[in-house]
Amino acid sequence: MIMLLTNELRNKLNIENGLQTSHLNKMDVQEFCSITTNHHIDLGSDICKFIPIQDDILISIINSIYHAEGELVLLEYIDKVSNKLKLNRKVVAHIFSKILSTTCKEMLLRFFLILSRELFIKEKVPILIVLISRLKTQNPKKYLLFLDVISSRYFILNCYYDEILKNFLTLKYNNYSILTLAHRKSLLKDVFIGLSKEYFYITLANKLNLDCLSEIDLNSLVFDMKLNSNSQNIYELLKCIWVKNPARLFDKDFKLSNYIEKGNFNLDINREIKTKKSVKLKIAICISGQLRGYEKAFKTWGNLNLDDHEIDYFIHSWKKVGRRKPTPGHAFRVFCSEFVPIYQDVFSILGMKGIEEHYPNFISYLNSSDDITKKELENFYQSKNVILDDDKECKYQLFTNHMKMYYKMAKSFELVDKRRNEYDLVIRIRPDIEILNSPNFDILDVYRKCIERDVIYCDKPLSINRHVGVIVGDQFAIGTPEQMKRYNSVFYETPEKNLRGHVSLVDNCVRNGLVPLGLSELKFGKLLDLNLIDKKIIKDIFYPDIISRIAKGAANKADILIADYIGLELKRKYSE
Repeated sequence: MIMLLTNELRNKLNIENGLQTSHLNKMDVQEFCSITTNHHIDLGSDICKFIPIQDDILISIINSIYHAEGELVLLEYIDKVSNKLKLNRKVVAHIFSKILSTTCKEMLLRFFLILSRELFIKEKVPILIVLISRLKTQNPKKYLLFLDVISSRYFILNCYYDEILKNFLTLKYNNYSILTLAHRKSLLKDVFIGLSKEYFYITLANKLNLDCLSEIDLNSLVFDMKLNSNSQNIYELLKCIWVKNPARLFDKDFKLSNYIEKGNFNLDINREIKTKKSVKLKIAICISGQLRGYEKAFKTWGNLNLDDHEIDYFIHSWKKVGRRKPTPGHAFRVFCSEFVPIYQDVFSILGMKGIEEHYPNFISYLNSSDDITKKELENFYQSKNVILDDDKECKYQLFTNHMKMYYKMAKSFELVDKRRNEYDLVIRIRPDIEILNSPNFDILDVYRKCIERDVIYCDKPLSINRHVGVIVGDQFAIGTPEQMKRYNSVFYETPEKNLRGHVSLVDNCVRNGLVPLGLSELKFGKLLDLNLIDKKIIKDIFYPDIISRIAKGAANKADILIADYIGLELKRKYSE
């Protein structure tokens, strides 16, 4: 290739000291690309010896190959140089735009499988979100096709794709309802189910003679083991594979072990599949967050229908129960209903600061009733697994509410983590959430679905909020211990500045390969507060302060309003 270049261009490239591209102008680039393209130069072997190569040069080469030779040659070139050149965001976006101009589905699939190593392993997800969001508006059909390929994650196996492509091309891509990139994991079952069933029946026909399967067939079968509808058959097949052919599962050329850790894999196949109605599950319930109306909420948790199963509670909360501040908007969550309008009038007269100064006994009652001890919670939940933190400590002072929530989620699961192999399911729940009557909710059905697929069941399914984006319920979740370990990792895996309610939970699920689904059979009520302050308590806590103010001759209109309610006669002169 070097001999084909002009002397001037050779000097600019500084061949003797290694290829340099920083001094090339636009005309030089065009000449360089023209020569390499017209003479069918193997750019992958020649140029990559002298990396780094400038982005503009690489983009110009891509353009030249694309216009002169078409998509197929360009794809072959990218395949050759992808391990030698750094395909950064700028270059990846440019290649993406070129490939999308073709109408050939196979080319698009093949390109993605090549490019995905850069997008998912090095560049992660952000650039892909940008590119696909554009594709969604430009070409909806290709958008659906593209998401199907994303959901496959076959590129992790690092194997040849020819047979896989043939199978993908036979699928129908217009039957999915896709709202966002976050839904791509939910396509896993739909994309693989045909392949897995086909290989499964081939295997059964040969009486579990696994030697009849190619490496791609075998890996496809194992990869889809949890997604196949017939879990018991998959379980038996998996045991046979594991015992007779462990080497083929983790062949060094296919690197299936990069996706499935041997420890977890072994645990899955040795664990009894508990799907019969008589089976008793062992369930860990992780309670995290401010307690608020935990006593009232706990009385409703019988609607989870867990009486036939073994339950252990793990609580990680705060020393302050979390009584609402008595602002006008929250007064109905603090006082009995008939006192709410009276208190709102008092607040309009004095303001929060005035109430604190006029009624110190009332403020003292609020503060004292807001404290709880570890012993109280141990007795209430009949559990020794209780940790309470003081959110007044310095290390929590800069925590936002979202940080506190994700922190407590992580810490409550850590109480379970050392013993997680003992449990079939883990439930994460807010202490103050009300569970309504749910006769159709079956925890065994949830368990069966969780061991078949990488899913998490939440109080609310994925939805789109026009203000913040894709969200999911963050008050309740169910999954296997391994799934819940990933689910509860938001606090540690998300940069502090990026932590957001609902949204960060979605990002974490996508990042960890979990599909968040809703629980339509389980009915959730409202978030409950502490017991409302009734008239008797109102009289007890306000009476001393009002009498004291009368004695000082400092009673005012606010005092009269409260005095009238509690039955204390105040002469008009005290209000003047």
